[in-house]
Formats: sequence, C-alpha cells, structure tokens
Amino acid sequence: MAYNIHDRSKIASSVGKIKNKIDDLTYQNCINNLTNSISEDLVQNLVYMTKIRGGNLDNLILKLIVNETIISESTVAGTGNLSLRFLSHYLDTFKGLKTKKDRLESIECVRSDIVKTAIFLNEFLRKMNINDLKKMIDSAGFSKDISKIIKEIITTMEIGESINIEKSNTSETYFEKASGNSIKIEVPQLLLTKNNSWNRQAVNVILIDGTIESVSQIHHLLERVSSSKEPFLIICRKALEEVRKTIDTNFIRGTLDLFLVETGFDICHHHIFKDMSAIFDCSCVDIKMGDTISSKIDKLAFKVEEVTIRQNKISFANTKSNFEKISDYIKEIQNILSKIDSSNEATAEISRSADERIKFLQPSCINVNIGLKELKRNPEIILKIDRFLRSFQDIGVTGILDLSNIKSRKIPKLVSLFSNEERKIYTQRQITQSMISAFSMYKILIKADKVFTIAI
Repeated sequence: MAYNIHDRSKIASSVGKIKNKIDDLTYQNCINNLTNSISEDLVQNLVYMTKIRGGNLDNLILKLIVNETIISESTVAGTGNLSLRFLSHYLDTFKGLKTKKDRLESIECVRSDIVKTAIFLNEFLRKMNINDLKKMIDSAGFSKDISKIIKEIITTMEIGESINIEKSNTSETYFEKASGNSIKIEVPQLLLTKNNSWNRQAVNVILIDGTIESVSQIHHLLERVSSSKEPFLIICRKALEEVRKTIDTNFIRGTLDLFLVETGFDICHHHIFKDMSAIFDCSCVDIKMGDTISSKIDKLAFKVEEVTIRQNKISFANTKSNFEKISDYIKEIQNILSKIDSSNEATAEISRSADERIKFLQPSCINVNIGLKELKRNPEIILKIDRFLRSFQDIGVTGILDLSNIKSRKIPKLVSLFSNEERKIYTQRQITQSMISAFSMYKILIKADKVFTIAI
C-alpha cells in the first residue's frame, strides 16, 4: 500500500523529539525505559522520513537504533515501538556483566528467551475472523467516526485494492472508491480548458519514450486527429516549445482534441512507459532506438476506455486489465524494493518512486479523505490509520496472536512486555519481527563493544 503524507514538517519535528529523547537517555541509562518517554506516534513517524532519516546523527548508537527502528517499521507496521521496548529489556540483561565472555554469552541467553517465547505464543496463534478485526479497530484508539469508516472500508474492500490516505479540505472525513489507474503529474495544457479538466471516452493513446523535437515528427499524427475528430493523448518525455505551441493553438481553435503530457526525465516517472505497457499490453515509440514517430503511429497507438485529466492527475479506466499479469509485475517491483535499504538517504527517492509505481499499477483504490475536524482532534491520525491498515497484509499471511486469556497463565518475561495492555490482539509478524529486530540491534551492540562506553 502507498500513502501520501502531506505535512513533512511535523514528521521532521517528531523525529527531532525522538533524537533528543535518546540523546538524553543514552549516556545515563542506555535506553532502558525509553518507551516510557517516547510515544508510539513519534516512533511511527520514523518510517516516513526521507532525507534526514538516520542522517546527521553523530552518536553511533543513536544512529544504529534509529536506522534499525525505521527498517523494522518499514518491514512490518506497528513494530517500531515494540522493537525499542524489547531492546530496552535485552539491555537490562546486560547490567552487571563484567567480562567480555559474559557479555557474548548473554547473546545466547537472549536468543534462548526469544525461542521460548515463540514456542509459548504458538498456542495463541490462529486465523483471524471479522470479530477479531472489529476488536482491533475498537482498541486502536480511533474516534467513533474513524472506527466506523475503517469498518466500512474492510467490508467493501476487494482483493488487489490499494488505500490512499490524504488530508482533505472538507470538515468531515469520508472515503470513496476510485477505479482505474491514476498517476500524479503536472499537465499545463489543463489551463486551456474551461473547467480545468479533460474527460474523454475511447481515447487513442501513443507513448513516445523520448523528446519530440519538431512538429514534422508528429505531422502525420496531427492530420489524423484533425480529420477523425477522435480524442488523442500523447505521452512523451519532453516536447520542444514549437511542438507545444502548435498543439495548444489548435486545441484552443478546436481543430485538435489532443492532449500532450510530458513526463520529464525525473526518477518519479522513469518507468512510466514500461508500467503503461504492463497495464495496457502496448508498446511505445523508442526514439533512443531510432524509431520514427510517423512510421509507428498506426502500429503503436492503442485505445483506452476512458481518460480523465484534472488537478494534476491522469486516470485511465481499463476493465480489460490482466489482473494476474499485473499482480506478478507488481511482485517483481516489490521484490526489488525489499532489497533496498529504505533508511539510506541515497535510496530514499528510489523507494518512494517504487511506492508510487505500485500505486499506479493497482487498478482500483480506496481514497480516505481525513477531514479538518479529525485532524484538529488528532494531528497524527493519518499516521495511525496508515499503521493500522498496513498490518492487514500480515494478518492474512501469518495469522493473529489472541492474548485475551493470557492472564491466567504463567508467562515468559518477554510476553509481559506487551500482554499487560488493553490491546489483546497482535499479528504474529508484529511480535516476531519486533523481537528479532531488537535482538539484531542488541547483538551488534554487544559484539561491537560500543555499548560499554555508556554508563549504566
């Protein structure tokens, strides 16, 4: 799932608070009791950091903790705070260990505790039912309005649908389903329309991977559009001023019902032609390979059922998509994305680009518009809903841990770290990922001997 977070300044501020809190605690008492000082919302904000994620941190321990927390939360929603809680507990076991041998042996002790905990929790693992999901929604701390909307979403949501959460300019919160493939892109030609929109049925589309340098390159195309009066869409990397002026002038005169869209050469739209080919089973004019536009028009132009351009967004209606083929194509992108270090500043832009590609490729999505009233009540609500909805994919794959009756049992210490709360249901991946992520940090700290510079 891909989510659009608008207020980056608040996210940056939250991470700053986390950094200050860890700075305060690092040289006093490791990070013990850290989660008592940092709210879960602040931890969740880490996953949305871009350029400053894990950067400019002069304290190596702090940098390790922040980076690993980001990776954990990016992998499984809802694990950032739990990872810190487990790490704090693991470091408690470090107290009083005098020799390096003892410290290294503590790694095996922690590993043993994790295995015992996993065996214990296996008894409480089961498949989720609709009542479990409703309980999870009710215990997530949402307002009644948000809880109602999320319940409506899960009852109407279909396989393959993505969810987009955005800030709305309206007072109330609402959601709507949008079918088709949509991509955000600037389209200056919209200014020439009456209602800043262009909506046409049965649109002829041609993709040009390169720059249209002269009108002569598309002269044959312009003549065809003018004579047929059919709507036409050109998507290219770039068009020179002469080409733009010719199309704009004839569009205003009404002699051409043709829209020109320039993607540019930025990474955000680098794969658009490949992605369009996957959706519509089409090919493009590749100028870099020596293709001439005029000779390729009749062969490579294809029809789209409906095209809508408005508010810097293009939507393509396409009921004939091969869902299985596109699903496999998305999995390939996700596989590549999983190998990218999302906490690395240099690859952050690639990760965001891949997220947008996946969002574009999914043929249907649910748009959740968070109203101003809800944002005023809880400025972090977008992040809360995001975290909750992202955990859905884990529920179906690995099941849930229902800890409703756990109080009557003698429980391992690790289980007590999260079982004494009002929340009774977790996904299996949330718990296991948190324990393992914290263990990974603990092992690195112990083996590197960096933690011994801290007074504890």
